[in-house]
Amino acid sequence: MRFRRSDCDTIQQLEDIVSKSSTANEAVRYPTWRWRDWKTFLSTSFKAIPGIR
Repeated sequence: MRFRRSDCDTIQQLEDIVSKSSTANEAVRYPTWRWRDWKTFLSTSFKAIPGIR
């Protein structure tokens, strides 16, 4: 539920959300992971819709 209600733009934010979502969860980071800032990337082609993240 925490992930669904959070803005997640970076790999660090995703790691923090996963780690804080439960006392039993621990995020694992893979060094080859490529993260894209989708908000910036898609903003050149699409318009934001109110109420949708």
